[in-house]
Formats: sequence, structure tokens, C-alpha cells
Amino acid sequence: MERSQLKLTDEPYVQNWLRHFPDNDRKIISLLLSQLLLIPTSNILRSIDLLLNNERADRLQKQDVAPIVILPVIKTSKHSIFSVPKKYSSKSKHKIKLNSTDNEFPELIQFSKNYRDPGIGSEALIANLITSAFRKWKKEIIINPSIFEMRKQLVRNIYLLDDLVASGDRFIKYYNKLLAHPTIKSWKSSKYLKFTLICYSITEDAFKRIKIFDSNIQILYEIKCPTIDNTASLSKKQKQLIETTCKKYSNRFRNFALGYGNSKALLVFEHGVPNNLPGILFKRINNKIPALFPNQVIPHNLKYCFVDIGSPELMEKFKYYFSLIRKKFITFVDKNSNTDLLFFEILDAISKGYRKNESLSNYMLLDQNIIFEKLSFLRKKKFINENNNLTIIGKNTLKKLKKKKIMESSYDFDKHINYIPKSFGGN
Repeated sequence: MERSQLKLTDEPYVQNWLRHFPDNDRKIISLLLSQLLLIPTSNILRSIDLLLNNERADRLQKQDVAPIVILPVIKTSKHSIFSVPKKYSSKSKHKIKLNSTDNEFPELIQFSKNYRDPGIGSEALIANLITSAFRKWKKEIIINPSIFEMRKQLVRNIYLLDDLVASGDRFIKYYNKLLAHPTIKSWKSSKYLKFTLICYSITEDAFKRIKIFDSNIQILYEIKCPTIDNTASLSKKQKQLIETTCKKYSNRFRNFALGYGNSKALLVFEHGVPNNLPGILFKRINNKIPALFPNQVIPHNLKYCFVDIGSPELMEKFKYYFSLIRKKFITFVDKNSNTDLLFFEILDAISKGYRKNESLSNYMLLDQNIIFEKLSFLRKKKFINENNNLTIIGKNTLKKLKKKKIMESSYDFDKHINYIPKSFGGN
């Protein structure tokens, strides 16, 4: 998890919530909370925007100047995405019997008969990002297109944006509704149209499921979604205890005991809590134990825990500040001949989904040149492959290093690396 984030278990609001549980269960639930990765909204938007920019640069390099279509991945109320007429009354929208003509526009929001406003969650943030991209690139992007316009503009690429893909259900349902239109399906079958999913995070299961569903879909993401299953810092026994405890308190929401679709996700966004987290965190357990994140909303008392150290301005300041601490720490390590520590940190970071040079640099607060040098060494020793994924040797080495408890020493590393100066908003 990100070293700089504040510990939820230290917050008075969380401590009061934990007091509702017996001592043994409280320890296990505290362990679960300590594994949560808190992601600021600005971090998500910046990462997805960067992925879009990289895609644009790649297209321009290939002299692909055809406009693209960008759509948010959402829940939809119709059988086909391209089924809403250009002009309609919001009061009677659900009563309109639609046919699939080329001049219709896609449905971009979910509409409910019982609720007049669109059911918007993270979709609003993604929609804002799409609007910003449109304002930057103008004619390069078509938003809310009709089939007729896509044919006229020779669109060859459709980008589907989301913040988190955990179970894969929502994406696959949305993708199926895109293909429900015969023209889209025909273009896709003839390989005239290419689909790309861009998201901030995705679970391993969702990635595999989507690729099995359609191997031609390109998937771009910033980090692999941490889950109870893939968290290297938890032992097998600890994982079992966490799952057992989550199920113990889920009598009212058994389908969400381990999150929607048993996703077991450990990712929390500042703008909202995904329902893929264990239900014990966002569901009311009983009349005495309320939800920690009621209605999947982050309480005001916990908002400041989402520190965006990934912003370029703050990152440079933090890197400079922590580089001084790290130099002292490395000096201490050298004196004690403990050369495994830095490699342990890198392997551990890779196991949590940080594989790119830039993300590792930001995560570990090290210069990218140092990261590049260490990755080259690990690659040479067969600890990681060319894609910076852990090999079997790397996984076994990480386990051995954990057993050696190399992080435990008289030098309180965590105390220093988690310290945030007052000038940066710390205590």
C-alpha cells in the first residue's frame, strides 16, 4: 500500500467504530483496514488522462488522424447503447418505444422510472474527464455520437473509460449493449473498429475474464487492484481469518460478504467506496453496528486521509524531503550489511501492482534512474520478467525476505517514512 497514506485505524472515527466488535474480531478487522489503499480522486483523473494522452501520442505517431469516440462505462437501462433519439422529454424518456436507426444517440446515463435524476456515481467524474479531453483536442474526439456520424467521420477507435473494473460484470454488460447494434457488431467483426478499455485499476480476475470474453479488447490501467487474495503482506492464515470474520458479520448482506462478485477488493476512492469491498465496511451490520462508510460515502472525518502525494508539485517536494531521510537510512543499512532491504521494497511494490518506472519511483520516492538500475539487476537475476512481473524465483525470494523480517531493526523506518511535515498538511 502507499506508504504516505494515513492509517485509518489511528483515526478516532474508525476507533469508535471498531469498539463495537469483540477484541479478537477487532484485531482482524483492524488488519483488514490496514490493507486498504486510499486513492484521491485527483490521482485517478490524472492517471486516466495520462493514459489517454499516451494513446493519442501513439496514434499521431502512426499518422492515425481519424476521430475517436470516448464513452464512460455505466449501467444502462436499454437493450442497446445506441437507442436514444436526439430529442426526447426527460419526463417521458422511459415510455418511448425506440428503434435502432443510424441517427440515434447513445444512452450515456442510467435512467430509473422511480428516480428522476440519473444514477451517477464515478460516471460523473469520468464524464468530466471526457469533456476536458474534448475541449483540449476538439475535432479529434466525438462525444455522444450517432452511428451515422461515426460512419461519416471514419471512426476506428472507441475508448471505454472507468475508474475500477473489479468483477468485470458492468463492463461486459455495457460492451454487450454496444455490440447489440448490428452496425457496431459488423464493424467489430470485420476488425474495422477497435475497442480499448482504460481504467485506473482492474483486478486480475476481471482482466482474465474480459480477455476470455473478447481477446481483441485492449486493456490499459494504472495499477493492479489490491485484493485480499493478492496482498503479499498477509499470510494465508490471516487471509482466511479476514474472510471468515467478514462472513460472520454479513447476515444482512451475504451477497456482499466479500464484495460484489466476491471481488475482495481493497481499493477505496475519495469520491466513493466501490461495492467490491467486503460488505462489512459499507453496509449496516445490525441495529447496533453502523456502516464504516455509510451508503458507500467517505465520512467527512476521513476525507483528509486521502493525501494526493502523486500530484507533480507535491511529489517533487516529497521526493526531495524523503531523499534526505533515505540517504541516512541507506547509510545505516550499509553499516549493518543489509543489502536485501531495497530489493525487498522493490519486489514488494511490484507484488502490489507498481510495475512502471514512474509509479515505482513515486511509490518508493526514489529517482527513476535508481529504479531503472535496480530493475535491470532484478531482471538479470530472473526475479522479474520483461514486463516487470514477479517470476517464480522472485515470488519465492520475496517470501524468504519476509521471513527474515529485514524490515525490523533498531532504526524505526516506518516512523520516518510516514512522517509528513506541517508545511505539507501533516501534524
